[in-house]
Amino acid sequence: MMLPRPRTLTMLTLTCCAAGFGPLDPPAGPIQGTSKPLSEVEPRTAIGPATTPGDSDSTPSLYKITQAGSYYLTGNIQAEGNVVAIEVASDNVTIDLGGFTVSRGGAGAGTASLIQRVNSPQNTTVRNGTLSNSGKHGLDLANHARIERLSITDTADTGVVVSSRSIVEDCVVDTSGQSAITVGPDSRIVGCIVYGSGSDGIVGTTNCEVSSCRVNNSGGHGIEVAYGSVVEGCSVRSSALFGISSSLNSGVAHFERNIVTLNTGGGIRAYGSSRITGNTVSMSGTAAPCILIVGDGNHVEDNLTSSGSDSVRIEPTGDDNLVVGNVAQNPGVGNGFTNVNLAANMIGPVVTAGGSISTSSPFANFSR
Repeated sequence: MMLPRPRTLTMLTLTCCAAGFGPLDPPAGPIQGTSKPLSEVEPRTAIGPATTPGDSDSTPSLYKITQAGSYYLTGNIQAEGNVVAIEVASDNVTIDLGGFTVSRGGAGAGTASLIQRVNSPQNTTVRNGTLSNSGKHGLDLANHARIERLSITDTADTGVVVSSRSIVEDCVVDTSGQSAITVGPDSRIVGCIVYGSGSDGIVGTTNCEVSSCRVNNSGGHGIEVAYGSVVEGCSVRSSALFGISSSLNSGVAHFERNIVTLNTGGGIRAYGSSRITGNTVSMSGTAAPCILIVGDGNHVEDNLTSSGSDSVRIEPTGDDNLVVGNVAQNPGVGNGFTNVNLAANMIGPVVTAGGSISTSSPFANFSR
């Protein structure tokens, strides 16, 4: 029977192990910390009386940001009377509400906005929180603003006001005294929900995009945009005027794949040189047109309309409009296309008979 070999430690093993340890005596001088400073751990500034004190000038403020940088809330804040909650007086400012609420309360309702610019600072971002009970606007910012993931409720005036080349994304605006969201030229409004605005729900000026938004119960138009704008993939319901409209005499718009229902003044209104394609418009119980064309050179195609006075109505002054491939269900007047000026426009044949399609024209409109 073989006995196990006894274990031995060689000098080489001891040398290798010893080489893995540092010197036992610490270096001379004070011991230095190894943690990072707070400015590196949290490279932002908390909004508060010590860091962003307000002022009592012509626009009094609870807090005022005067330096570029990133700022955040550490809790809810409340302004009282005619005092702005947070003033922005510098370019290049980001404010993270961190899920907290900025509101107005206490003594008197006040007439000030909750977050407001001083003059016209550029590049302001506000995100992640709630604005509630504003005496004027929820927030009012200048060019290149970016507004993200805010819930804005009960504003006496407009929920969101931003100037040119701005983005408003994934916001909810509920119960505003005037419009819910208003943006300047070359701006985008994406993925927002609007309810109960006293005037137009969403207002975009020249060359704007409104996409994937939901608008309900507006006191004016649901969505109104100006020259060169796009409204795509939106749902608009129960507006006092049109669901989607170009502003007065403003053409070259593109309204595509929207769902527009039960708007008192009409479904969609467009002026000259616009495209109205692939929309679903219902005017059940309302004596107003599903699609109204006021102007020349519009293209109306592949829309599904229901009820209302007309499927497509072209005003008598409208010329050179193309109306093809639309479907009218239960129009209030004739076949839904009878109010168009056939001599001055290009209208596909209207098929009204059931059963097999009675025309081979690829441009036919259909009515039942």
